[in-house]
Amino acid sequence: MSFEELNQRDLGFVMAIDGCSRGCGHCPAYKLGLKPVITPMAALRDRLGRIRKAMPDVDFATEFRTVHSWRISDLLDYFSEEDGVTHDVVSVAEAWHDILGQPLYVVTNGTMGHRPRVAALQGLAERPELVSQVKLTITPFDPKYWGRHYVKNMAADVATVWSLGELPSRRFESDASQRRVRINVKATAEQHDEVVAKLREILGQAGLDTSLIDRLVANEDPRLQIKPVYDLRQTELQPLPAGAVSLGVSPIDRLKPEMVRERVQLGFRPNGDAFAVDLHAFNEHNLFDDTGKARTFDNWFE
Repeated sequence: MSFEELNQRDLGFVMAIDGCSRGCGHCPAYKLGLKPVITPMAALRDRLGRIRKAMPDVDFATEFRTVHSWRISDLLDYFSEEDGVTHDVVSVAEAWHDILGQPLYVVTNGTMGHRPRVAALQGLAERPELVSQVKLTITPFDPKYWGRHYVKNMAADVATVWSLGELPSRRFESDASQRRVRINVKATAEQHDEVVAKLREILGQAGLDTSLIDRLVANEDPRLQIKPVYDLRQTELQPLPAGAVSLGVSPIDRLKPEMVRERVQLGFRPNGDAFAVDLHAFNEHNLFDDTGKARTFDNWFE
């Protein structure tokens, strides 16, 4: 794809954090050795302000696709210290809300009991206007899943955000049934029974009643969805997750067909470099000009 085929209206990703070292076996980043890279809060707010100035007629809250602040990363890992102030995911959400007018879409594998992450998640739960949806991912492919504190920590996370489930999702892409919190469970068919047993532990410890838990694990409530694990590897040199389902080549086989989200979107990394995301093929690539020089944020938003 060439630079000329993308424009400001193709904006989809402005990265607050890029890369992840959590090591989940189902992730496209697995075994790639990517380390989290942070966009300092001052730089992030500057970029969002320039986007707002360049697109004054856009209502990001109700008329424009979700502008993601992550790609292969976890927003609870965002911490940036500037001038003696530590910024976290709440700061990122405030930037999205204050500057773009868009609530932040947060996807996370949980706090893992890490106190700063616990405090950040609590901060989001206390300010529901800042988020369009919070997704907690539970999967046996998460190395922490097998740890002795996983159930306790994840139950605490569920309890923290569960009140958001009383509110509708505000994601542009969501249908009317979606709520502002969702637990995404990624498991193969072979793992289903074991995962359901652990889910019952987590949800029970989170304080949910048995009848609600029954509906949730049966996929009868939009606040929890058990989904297959797909082969999303960026390269065939990466290990294939055991039991992963291969994606077809037709757009109708993709998880995000074009009628749900535009296929190709423009993104910017923490250092300002531009990249394109193909939401049908689930891959991305950096963008360069005809001389081989990296395209940057400044090429689109002066």
